[in-house]
Amino acid sequence: MTSHSLDGVKRAEVEIIPLIFLGMHGQSEDPAFEGVNGLWEEAWNDLVIGKESALRLYASELVGVSCSALESPSWPVKAQGARAIATIAETMGPNLESAYIDTLMTALLVALPGRVWEGKEAVVSAQRMVCVCCQNTIRSCQDLQKLATEKICHELIQQCKKKPTTYQQCCIEATGDILDALKADCYMDFKEILLPIIKNGVDDTLGMMADLSDTSCTLKLRAVVFRALGKAWPQCTDTQVACTGEVFALMGNTLLTSPWQTQVAILCGLRDLLQRLSVSLSEAVLSYVNITLIPILSQCLGVTKYGVCRATLMVLSKLFAILKDPQYRFQESPSLQDLRQALSTVRDPQDKELVVEILKHLQ
Repeated sequence: MTSHSLDGVKRAEVEIIPLIFLGMHGQSEDPAFEGVNGLWEEAWNDLVIGKESALRLYASELVGVSCSALESPSWPVKAQGARAIATIAETMGPNLESAYIDTLMTALLVALPGRVWEGKEAVVSAQRMVCVCCQNTIRSCQDLQKLATEKICHELIQQCKKKPTTYQQCCIEATGDILDALKADCYMDFKEILLPIIKNGVDDTLGMMADLSDTSCTLKLRAVVFRALGKAWPQCTDTQVACTGEVFALMGNTLLTSPWQTQVAILCGLRDLLQRLSVSLSEAVLSYVNITLIPILSQCLGVTKYGVCRATLMVLSKLFAILKDPQYRFQESPSLQDLRQALSTVRDPQDKELVVEILKHLQ
């Protein structure tokens, strides 16, 4: 139609553009529909000059058609609506009005409970996109912040229990990103879901036995869990006091027994935790750091491939930036001597600046 009667289409563009926008977000594995998305995009490009300006101009209609698709009993249409919402949030970001954010978050929240259907990851990803891309607006509006932290995060944490593993992984990753973006504290509840995955490998209570038979899938899930533990680390001092020792020990004790993919994830999670740590370390935690964690990190410096060494240096930099505080009176010990020796073996020129920084803290 846009090729043969563009002027006619433009006269009805308020009705047509939202349908074209929704059509662009369809996905089908049927070979008969191959190339259909390209036709929708071609029609979109014929009618609009700029994507963001078009979304701003037709925001009400686009939000309406996307939310309507999300209410469909058809799984593919639900997922299509969710992908359209993700595009709106990603494109508009901080320019999306709070009323539309409320509408989108609420519609996605309604679609979250219940069974896991094929393509439901799109709903989770869309909720993540709205909360992350529109975080400034959400944090500045008490009602939106309350909706996000008390309802959406709570429901996502419940979804983190569900299989298959690919869906669970999507939920854990999204929840970590949302808690990070909104600076919300749901750590205790989130941690209770995540720790059994790390401690036991297979948590029968979550019904994951069949999924975790795939080693690659298991490793990826565990890596996502460790990253989420760091990203979700809250600013609330009470929660930090309650969880620091446990999470420190869990991450440290798992490092040397993990493959490199998981090691990088653990180190990134530990780095995020240290970066946001705002409470004083207890004597028990300090003892663990000196006797156990520093020797473990020294050994990790010997893993020169896949970024493990650099991630370790970043953790050490954050750690000793904290320990240089006079309150800790961190004294010379065999573990520090071994660390200096391990630092002397780092050869990558790109890491030398971090090595020098850490050695200054050790003086």
